[in-house]
Amino acid sequence: MRRLSEHVDFVVISTHLDEELKPLVRWRRVPAPGKMWGRLTWAAFFLGAWVRTRGIRADLVHTSGAAPLLYRPVDLAFVSFCHSLYHASLDGRPRRGLLGLWRLARRATLGLERLCYRPSRVRMFAAESAGGKQTLEHHFPGIEATIVPTAIDTTRFRPDEDAREELRHSEGVGPDEQIALFVGRDWELKGLPEAIQGLAQASRLGQNAMRLWVLGTGNLHKYEAVAASAGVAERVHFFGIRRDIERFYQASDLLVLPTLCEMFCRAAHEAAACGLPIVATRANGIAELIGDDEAGLPVERDAVSVGRALARLASDRALGSRLGEEGRRRSLVYTEDRTVEALLDAYERLLAGGASGGRRKPVAIADHPPER
Repeated sequence: MRRLSEHVDFVVISTHLDEELKPLVRWRRVPAPGKMWGRLTWAAFFLGAWVRTRGIRADLVHTSGAAPLLYRPVDLAFVSFCHSLYHASLDGRPRRGLLGLWRLARRATLGLERLCYRPSRVRMFAAESAGGKQTLEHHFPGIEATIVPTAIDTTRFRPDEDAREELRHSEGVGPDEQIALFVGRDWELKGLPEAIQGLAQASRLGQNAMRLWVLGTGNLHKYEAVAASAGVAERVHFFGIRRDIERFYQASDLLVLPTLCEMFCRAAHEAAACGLPIVATRANGIAELIGDDEAGLPVERDAVSVGRALARLASDRALGSRLGEEGRRRSLVYTEDRTVEALLDAYERLLAGGASGGRRKPVAIADHPPER
């Protein structure tokens, strides 16, 4: 929006908005309860957005978030999380709770997503990766999908030896120790149990000089117990949500993320920009980043596979450096210019055949900020 505001008039309907954007757009705030309310937050937001969009005359409606439930059709739907992909990845195995209630919730969630994402309601999807584009085309046939890559700030996320040494010294990390970093909000979906157990497996393979740093939010007591049960409690450290996340990338030796599914995975790309090799499942976005084992080591979502990859990198630092250098090189293509050009191209394609001339006025509707 900061760049496109030179060409486009935006009306933004959201709960929050960065201060730097407020002078550039017309903001219509929608109050909504916090994230702790789960699906109620989503429902409350779109009820408010429904009211806010009525009476707005716009050339395009551009949504960001899961299942945009509005009274009017959506021209461009940016999909950061796909419930159909998530449940397909689970393959009928509930993550928690009673099986009957889980199946009922799955049926309702998938039904609502299909209701929102049908050709009569959405003209075009925007995906952040080639894999995400294929996912949307597979689950929602009949709707065109295009790639609008996420920009990675490679000046903020870059190797920094001074920052590395400063944080490692403050955390008491020895010169022979290696740090595996895990970043994510949904610890079970992102594979924190497998990462912790993989650390224990690497120890059984003779690699005892490795710690696991965990950034993000989740059930702290549960995963402290997982680490204790695996015998690695003293080597797993939880840091919560950090604004200085780049310092943790810079101080680490690799990113470990045996995630269940992704549409892109910002954390993997930020880590690669900092020169870290990636140990992760071949999820959307990650698979394109790693390539043929060129910027990381792909793993299965189990402790044995993760442990072997961790042990391999711990015993071969030259390999880690080579993979990290390639990851950094690949991260440099995710520029803001590329994002702006792709988004503007999508707008122009959607507007083709419509009114010509003058500044366009898309309505951008986001039900939550992007997550790593």
